[in-house]
Amino acid sequence: MERQFFMRTRSSSPVSFLVSSAFVVAALATSSSAFADDPLPTPPNAPTEVKPAPGQAAASAPSPAAVPITATCSLGDHPGVDDAEARTGADVVCHELAKQGATNTQHEIRFGKLGGRTLVTVASRNGNAYDERRTLLTGMDELPVAAPRLAGSLSDGRSLEDTRTVDNVLASEARAPKVQRGQMGFDGGLFGMTGIGADAGAAGGVHMGLLYRAGSFGLSGHGRAGGIGSGDNKLGTASLDIGARYYFSTGEVAPFVGGGLGLAYFDLSCRRSNAMAPPCGGDGSGFAGYGLVGMEFFRAHHAALSASLRADAPFFALGSGSDSKYVVPLSLNVGFVFR
Repeated sequence: MERQFFMRTRSSSPVSFLVSSAFVVAALATSSSAFADDPLPTPPNAPTEVKPAPGQAAASAPSPAAVPITATCSLGDHPGVDDAEARTGADVVCHELAKQGATNTQHEIRFGKLGGRTLVTVASRNGNAYDERRTLLTGMDELPVAAPRLAGSLSDGRSLEDTRTVDNVLASEARAPKVQRGQMGFDGGLFGMTGIGADAGAAGGVHMGLLYRAGSFGLSGHGRAGGIGSGDNKLGTASLDIGARYYFSTGEVAPFVGGGLGLAYFDLSCRRSNAMAPPCGGDGSGFAGYGLVGMEFFRAHHAALSASLRADAPFFALGSGSDSKYVVPLSLNVGFVFR
């Protein structure tokens, strides 16, 4: 048969030979393509990939196994903390638990990073009973201070705050609390004073003190001294007081009212026309209240201008006996508030 095919091929024309060759090449290409599309057989023991159903999240990888430190204590998860450092830290806590006799339950030590601090958790499990204590450390070097407190509070059933003493305060417990911002400034100036209830001319003086302002409220403390004047009748004073103010605005210009309490000395002096004339004037000291109304200007600057009218209400009279008088000192105050 092969001989006949060869003879036929040779006896055929060149065109017939080319057509026959083309059919053979096409048949071989079709067979190779079909073989390439056939999937390879799956090995009998090869693992198969399980894809989650649509809308179902893929299962997370199991957490790493706990690392045993002692017979009843192990190191658990510690994301963000170096393995060697976490193991050393767990060794410190586990041996502190053993030192305090907490060896009848299984304990697990876990670490985690939270910003620039480290969260340490000491957990105990006894059957279905679970308990834990945790705290934040500014660094792992604080662990020798925190470990006795964590172990003691967990084994004794106390809160971590109950284990705090003056010798084991952690940095996270000693942070200064956040407070609202206020402004402390120096308040000083001049005043002119007269008295209601007595024939007294104007006398000058100075006042100095501190003024703290937070929002619409302010606290003040002042010392005052006055009595400078050339008139025949004048009122002198020396006082220390504390008080409060309320500002009706937070703008550059703000009216305010205030009041307070202090210790005061007032002296009403007068000049007698002759030696035979009856005495005039008098003095007195004790507690005195005061009230004032005023304005502050340029409050957004480092130096503000203040002007106020103040009335003092002493709890005593000036003089003694039938010649005593009750006088209400009235003063006009002008000064600066430096912040």
